[in-house]
Amino acid sequence: MDIIKIPIDTRFDNQSILEFLRYFNVSKPKIHLLQQHHLLLINDQFRPFHHLLVLGDVISIDVSEFESIDFIPEFEPIDILYEDYDVLIVNKPTGIIIHPAEKSETKTLVNRIAGYYQQNNINRQIRYLHRLDTETTGCILIAKHFLIHSYLANHWDHEIVRRQYLALVMGHPFKESDTITFPIGKDRHNNNRYRVKYEGEPAITSYQVIDQYPAYSLLRIELKTGKTHQIRVHMSHLGHPLLGDTLYGGLKEKITRVALHSESIEFINPVSGKSIKVAAPLPEDLLRLL
Repeated sequence: MDIIKIPIDTRFDNQSILEFLRYFNVSKPKIHLLQQHHLLLINDQFRPFHHLLVLGDVISIDVSEFESIDFIPEFEPIDILYEDYDVLIVNKPTGIIIHPAEKSETKTLVNRIAGYYQQNNINRQIRYLHRLDTETTGCILIAKHFLIHSYLANHWDHEIVRRQYLALVMGHPFKESDTITFPIGKDRHNNNRYRVKYEGEPAITSYQVIDQYPAYSLLRIELKTGKTHQIRVHMSHLGHPLLGDTLYGGLKEKITRVALHSESIEFINPVSGKSIKVAAPLPEDLLRLL
């Protein structure tokens, strides 16, 4: 058994168990399993799912039915920025991808996290909630069980999770701050590239100029949506590609990789109600340019 315990606070007072699970966007098949196999208890007793919760109740969920390490463990070090019972936030280094194409493959960040889980007797799926490009560094958020993953995955493009990046871009943007709303789609001439396409998917990026140098600028960028290559495409479209980003017109004179860093991530833990904000320090190659 692998039990998570959730004290009922004012958010769920006088709500049914079913309403509690729906708040977290738990799927119908999972709700059925929880009910049929008595995997969810209230104060250590099984209750029908129409039962009303009361302030101070404690929900216990046996998550072992839904959780087990699902990538091959590798025992390389990881830089943990924050961890509690529900989430893990790690600082991704450059040059490593988040996950393999097939679960039988290795040499990715989730393989390292699987190794960390195994070493610490955490038998859970590695539920990454977002991705960073291979060359991008910084904060990656991992959900440590299905309940918090269901909630955050269903609210990812909203205001629930705030993500800020630092980027070095070529030149000096005309506006000190702006919000870019150009839609993005695949470049039909290059499968690895994206571009602004007016029939593409909505994409919203806000930036603020933090500092300027003779040939480039430091920007703090916040994503409102999370499309592939979104920052790189939007800044290139404005005429300010990221340093090192040759795919979108950047030059490698100053740095040999895309100059992008996932600086911080901020959200409210939907299980505990606790506000969490975590920042990742700038890597050495970006610090040198500042």
